[in-house]
Order: sequence, then C-alpha cells, then structure tokens
Amino acid sequence: MSHPRLRQLLFLTCNGIFTFAAHAQVTLSPTAGLQGQNLALVLTGQSTHWVNGKTVVSAGPGITAGTVTVNSSTLAAVPLEISIAAATGMRTITVSTGSEKVTANFSVGAGIPAITQITPNWALPGQAVTVKITGVFTKFQAGGTSVSLGLNIAVRSVTVNSETSLSVSALVAAAAPVGASGVVVQTGAQTLQVPMGFTVQLNSGVGPQGNLLPSTNSASINSHLVLQYTAPLKRSTINSTNITMSDSIGPVPINVTLGASGRVVTLLPKRLLAAGSSINVITSGVTDVFGNSSFLYGYTSTGYAIDQGSPALSLNSPTAGETGVPTNAVVSCSSQRRWTPSQFRNP
Repeated sequence: MSHPRLRQLLFLTCNGIFTFAAHAQVTLSPTAGLQGQNLALVLTGQSTHWVNGKTVVSAGPGITAGTVTVNSSTLAAVPLEISIAAATGMRTITVSTGSEKVTANFSVGAGIPAITQITPNWALPGQAVTVKITGVFTKFQAGGTSVSLGLNIAVRSVTVNSETSLSVSALVAAAAPVGASGVVVQTGAQTLQVPMGFTVQLNSGVGPQGNLLPSTNSASINSHLVLQYTAPLKRSTINSTNITMSDSIGPVPINVTLGASGRVVTLLPKRLLAAGSSINVITSGVTDVFGNSSFLYGYTSTGYAIDQGSPALSLNSPTAGETGVPTNAVVSCSSQRRWTPSQFRNP
C-alpha cells in the first residue's frame, strides 16, 4: 500500500466527481375519494422513471387500480374503483416501476347516501306504474320512508325491500301535463332528491337531443365529460360500445354511467386526455325509452393543465330568470367536474 502509484490511484478514485441520485417522489390529484366512487387518479412524479406497461399502482384492500397510462416519465394517470365496503381513513398509494417505488397518502371518506336508479323513470298520462328505487348508503325503513314522484302523480303505497331498495305503486293523473318532476325520498331527517327524476311523457317519434359539457376550449386534461339529454334514455343502450371518445392520441377508454333521472350520462376517461387536443364524442345506438334513436357528435378541446381549481356551477332547473317558482321546488345544478363532500355545506 506504500507504492506511490497505488496511492495516486486511490486518491484519484476517492476524489472523483459524482452526483447523488435525486429522491423520487409522487403527488396525487385528487388526494381523497369516497366509498363507491370511480375516479381518475393523476400521478405527478419527481425524479421518477415511469414507463407504459411497466408502471403499476396498488391502493390496498377495497380499491381496484386499473391500467396505468404514462404520458411521460413524471406524469401518468390510473382509474380507481373504490368499493362501497372499502375501509375509510388514510392509506398508502404505491407506484412501482421495477425496483423504483414511490408512495403517497390517499384518504377514503364515507360514501354519501344517494338515489342511483329509478326504474322506470317515466310513465304515460293516466298510467298506473310500479317504480323501483335503488339507493346506496341509504337506510330505507318500512313505515318510515315516504316518496314523492311529483305533482299529478299519486303515490298509493311504498314497500321497502331493504335499506337500499324500495318499490312505489303510483298512478299518473290522466290530465297530467307532459314534463319532468323531482323525486324526493324522505327517511326521518334524511331527504334524498333526484332533480327531473320522473317524467310524464308521450312518444313523439323523435329521439331526444343531447348536449356535451364542458363547452369548447374549457376541458382540462383530467376532465370528465357529461352528456345532458332532453328526455330519459333507455338504460341498456348506455355503454362504452354505443358511446365513444377520442383525442389526438386515439380512442379514449371510458367508464360510462347513467344517472337516476336517465337524462345525464357521465363519461370518465381512464387516462389523461391529450393536451391541446380536440376531444370527440360520438353516440350510436343510444335510444330513448320508446326506442327512438338519438345520434350525437359532440366535441370540445383541452388546454395544457390539470384542473385543480374550484368547479364552475351552472343552473339547470328552474331556468335562469324563471318566475313563479314554488318555494319547495327542487333546484338542479350541474358542474363539469366532480364535487367532494367538503364543497357542500349549509350557509
């Protein structure tokens, strides 16, 4: 060890220039979800090396993570399906690419009671009908739950099948005007409402009109899109085969859900949308409850950012400027983004 040349080599080796690798990190958007919710989780990395087909996400029991779509080594998205039985509280989301693992906290909140399906959600004037109402996180009680289907619709009886299912025997007045009414289900202090949840209608022979939200140039790359229709749709025709989405990258895989009113279709992309791109939505095979076809070609476009701001709210019913609105009217609003429970409160 005393040879001069050996000492020189050791000195050069130990005094070489090197750089420590930066610590990989990930942040999530959103950082919380609810029991029973499907959402697109946006992953933003720092010093990560994500790769399509190699990067996977695990979220623990009760949450199913789908295929990760990688936009770059530091930007990706993954669909999450949170079970209605998922444990509430904080948990760890792990993003793995080979030996590289990064983690972040994710919170699961208690599911919100809601009406998820009304079948049928329409009737003819003068028709007697049995309506099945299905809920989630509800506590329907025999003798303690009442239902209103709107004016000119007499509720004869309410049969509670379980805490989340009930049946309503009702008669629509022969002179009932055509139109939609809010459905209200009351159990003790809990009031659940579905704006425009039940429609009295006739077969016009023409399919309902649809409208795509958000409007042109206002979608973010993590937007979900909404189709709003003028009449209830046939539930069996609402699926990802009959409704497709595409951007500049190509087809966009989507989850498709129809709201309880039968008028609102939510399209949740399973990956981030292409930035600065036209987003095209086409429906084919979608019909109303009478079988009348409703073809829609809608488009919007994206900016270049992930939307983390407050959602804009628009009034659906009553319409802006409408007069003579009853004091007990159901007010319906919509947003181009999902809301979280913390955004709702009494003044």
